[in-house]
Amino acid sequence: GQVATARPYASQLTLTGGYSTFSGKSGSQFGNQTLSLIPILAGYRYNLSSGLYGEAQAGLGILTTKVTGFSFSQTNFGGAINVGYVTHGLDLSVRYYTEGDVMSLFAVRVAYNFSLSGKK
Repeated sequence: GQVATARPYASQLTLTGGYSTFSGKSGSQFGNQTLSLIPILAGYRYNLSSGLYGEAQAGLGILTTKVTGFSFSQTNFGGAINVGYVTHGLDLSVRYYTEGDVMSLFAVRVAYNFSLSGKK
């Protein structure tokens, strides 16, 4: 899951937080391992008039590894590059997130943008 906020200008400051969990494939050596990630990132989004946008973010990632009888957490510097397209509130994007040599991931996101104040 992910929660994000942005100001409605051509260029926007952004704040993103989320939670992702990954489990090892059963029957493999990682079958009883779970990896959880909580990224907290601030960034800058540049919007083009065509609905396309690019975004760069930096912040912290809280990474927790759990194995039967053992748990380990660490906080790392994290960063993300995001490219997307917005139309009629629908936000489609691809993202590359990394914590250096600790972990990296590539994600596809489908979201719906709405205003809490009722203004568009």
